[in-house]
Amino acid sequence: MRAALVALVLTLLSSAAAAQDDAALRQQISAERAAAQARYQSERAACASRFARNACEDEARARYRQATVALRARQNEIDQRARRLKAEQRRAAIEQRQRELLERQATAVPPRPLEAPVPPQPQAQPRPASHAADAEAARAKAAERAAAARRRQQAIQADLARIQARQQQRAAQGKSAQPLPPGPAASN
Repeated sequence: MRAALVALVLTLLSSAAAAQDDAALRQQISAERAAAQARYQSERAACASRFARNACEDEARARYRQATVALRARQNEIDQRARRLKAEQRRAAIEQRQRELLERQATAVPPRPLEAPVPPQPQAQPRPASHAADAEAARAKAAERAAAARRRQQAIQADLARIQARQQQRAAQGKSAQPLPPGPAASN
């Protein structure tokens, strides 16, 4: 933990020094860019009095572009270094937080696992004296339901026998049932 903290502090200090150096370099580049701009403007003004004005301005523009390309390259180097430094600081901060989290987890007391509550055991309840009478009444009711079901089945069987006898009688007399007429969809 202490070594990581020292590394983080050193990174921040080096980044602060690098930031100051970069700020000075940025000011120097800005001053050089302003000087190149002023030179370009004065060369363009001098070209205005010449006969071959376009060629003179093209040469001035080429010199200005050459000067600014070098300045832009230096500026890009500074920007790239600043991005790298910022990414390094970010990584160091993340690593520091992760180490702290691991230390906290290592020193923390693990929570006690929750124990499932034990359901209370049902206590034997004394049965009433009329329990035998209730059981007998339930058996009698079940027997009554079974008898009613048998009577319904017999009635259904009797109805089926009556219907079959009637159909046979009609067939013997030569009377047959006519088919139903076709529905409206069949006439199309």
